[in-house]
Amino acid sequence: MIIEDRGILLGTRKFQESACIADCLLENHGLIRGYVRISRKKGILLNPGNIVKVVWKARLDSHLGSMTCENEKCLSGIIGFDSLKTMALSSITSIAILLLHELEHQPEIYKRFIEFLSRLEDDNYDYLTAYALLEAEFLTKSGFGLDLRSCAATNSLQNLVFISPKSGRAVSQAAGEPYRDKLFHLPAFMCDETAYASLHDIACSLTALGYFLTKHIWEPGHQKEPTARQQLLTHIKKISSKPCAA
Repeated sequence: MIIEDRGILLGTRKFQESACIADCLLENHGLIRGYVRISRKKGILLNPGNIVKVVWKARLDSHLGSMTCENEKCLSGIIGFDSLKTMALSSITSIAILLLHELEHQPEIYKRFIEFLSRLEDDNYDYLTAYALLEAEFLTKSGFGLDLRSCAATNSLQNLVFISPKSGRAVSQAAGEPYRDKLFHLPAFMCDETAYASLHDIACSLTALGYFLTKHIWEPGHQKEPTARQQLLTHIKKISSKPCAA
């Protein structure tokens, strides 16, 4: 079996002195894992977030195939020494490796991942908005997406400012105000992607998403939240001026 595609390098781990096991999210084939020989003479750097051209070969699709990865676009020069961008990339690649199943086509996740990577080139925090929306897409594809279309209590479409931790549905200002200490804050950008998002909004969205990822995916699967995600949220909260309680 041979697969030729392009995609995103999610990570590598050393396998032998001159080889590694690489995980890639491919545009048309989803997650793929393979054995990659590393040539020091060619000086090829396989860094997470790189856009790569992949050729994967194996006798059966259930086997660990051999794989070649040719860099089309390297991210290291874009991120540089920006610690927050590095943490965001490390977090989302860890989540992808943890949650995706091999050879399951994921067009929406791939599309949002590419959007996140493209936003890393900007000098603002828009990449964190793209990051949060990508996390929400992972939750949706796992079957536990948030329903932010209308109020869980009144079906109102207006002033949706809270998220219920029980149902994962939006709650309006009027219905949720008496219970605000028990609800998550719903940033506007989670409902309208064109809305402005502050660092406080990002922190609140990741707090809520982390709760639902833990409740529905990590705890039932006996998994732990990736350390990289914990570090990212902690850092965002530090540089945000407000607490994330609703």
